[in-house]
Amino acid sequence: METMERTEIGKFLYQERKKRHLTQKNFLGGIVSVSQYSRVESGEQDLRTSEFFKIVQLNHINITNLLNPNDQRDNKELEDKKLNELAIAFYERDLDKIKQIKDESKKNDAFTTLLLDATLMEKILENNLDANCNNKLNTFS
Repeated sequence: METMERTEIGKFLYQERKKRHLTQKNFLGGIVSVSQYSRVESGEQDLRTSEFFKIVQLNHINITNLLNPNDQRDNKELEDKKLNELAIAFYERDLDKIKQIKDESKKNDAFTTLLLDATLMEKILENNLDANCNNKLNTFS
C-alpha cells in the first residue's frame, strides 16, 4: 500500500471514530492493539485488509466515502442544503415538508443527523413528545 493510501485510510478511520465519540480502545474492540492502531491513524503503518474490514463491520461504517471521496463532499453539500430546508420548514411549521425531508434522508446512510433532526422536529410539531423527552428538551432551553 502506498503512503498516500495508508494516510487516507488512517484519516478515514480517525474521522469515523471521532464521529462516534469513541476511544481507540472502544473503536477497535480488541481487533488490533491501540499502539498499532495509533500508527495506522497517523499514516505510519499499514492495516491488514482483514483487520480493516473487522473494524468497519464492528462499527457499522459505510466505506463508500473512502472509495469515492467526491461523494462525501457532495453528500455534505446536499445535507447542508437539506438541513437549511428543514430549518425553514420548521420555522414555517410545514409538517409535510419536514416529513418529506425525513423520508428522503432515510434513503442515504450519510444523513443520520438530518434524519434525527427531522424526526425530532416532526414530533415537536405533532406535539407528540412524551413527558420524558419534553423534560430533556427543557434542560437545553
